[in-house]
Amino acid sequence: MKLVDQYIYAIRKKLPYNSRKDITSEIRSLILDNIEAKYGDNPTKEQVEEFLSAYGAPSKVANQYRNDRFIIGTGLTDLYFLIMKIILFALSLGFSVEFIVTLFQNKLTAIFISTGLLDLLLNIFNSILPSIGCLTLVFIIITRLYKDQIIDLDEDWTPNELKDIEVSPKVESIFESIFAIIFIIVALVFINISPALITIAENLFETSTLELGHRINIDVFKKYLIFISISWFLDIIYHIFILVFQEKTKAIAIFDIIKESIGLIIISIMIFDSNLFTNFSNALGFRSIFAIIAIIASFELISKIYKFFKFYVFNLN
Repeated sequence: MKLVDQYIYAIRKKLPYNSRKDITSEIRSLILDNIEAKYGDNPTKEQVEEFLSAYGAPSKVANQYRNDRFIIGTGLTDLYFLIMKIILFALSLGFSVEFIVTLFQNKLTAIFISTGLLDLLLNIFNSILPSIGCLTLVFIIITRLYKDQIIDLDEDWTPNELKDIEVSPKVESIFESIFAIIFIIVALVFINISPALITIAENLFETSTLELGHRINIDVFKKYLIFISISWFLDIIYHIFILVFQEKTKAIAIFDIIKESIGLIIISIMIFDSNLFTNFSNALGFRSIFAIIAIIASFELISKIYKFFKFYVFNLN
């Protein structure tokens, strides 16, 4: 049942990481057994919604499985994380807008974009630490003063709020997003500071028994670095969204499709740009690598578009 899967996923991300698997398995069994006992083997969507609505908001269910030994009371955690997300989103958006404005006010070069990206991430990081620290301190004080205080943000919760949650075997994790951000930043710095790494790779290839059918024109490649850097920057923004919201919502899914489309367009233009390749005799070389990347990216984009229509347009299980 798709709705139950979405409900379980909404509960899962509010549970302690080390006990999520066991707890969600237990909750799933309880819910499915109760739905079957109450409505039979083939309950309607309306009946499932009715049951989940009575079962309670995901945050309330999750709180029942969490112990009370937290520096911030469980009755305040929803508000705490809501404000934290607002702070993260506001800081990321503010510094990103500033970075984009700076791009339009200066001459675009690959080095400028890569150093600008590093400054952007450092500014966000340096601003987040004191902001979250102050927020945490305030909520610790509130917890100590009002131990039994519960601020219910889900008082009017309904199962309809689950519709934009995508549940799939490849839901992005926090650790994957952090790793991706670090990897992209390192790649951006290296390729922008030393585009000649392409030439080094070609020279290493020629030490094998195979002969290159062409070489990359570094001067032309440097012009593409601007667009490649922007595409990778969108990847960073995507993973920041995942870290902030901890789920792939409809809006994030649309952003994901847009950034994948932009990346595919850039790599496709590079493949067919004859000025990018010198001494061309055959496709053996980076042109083939770009083509393979484009093929893989095409399948990924098609898969994401299919999933988007499946989950968000046709609402299929």
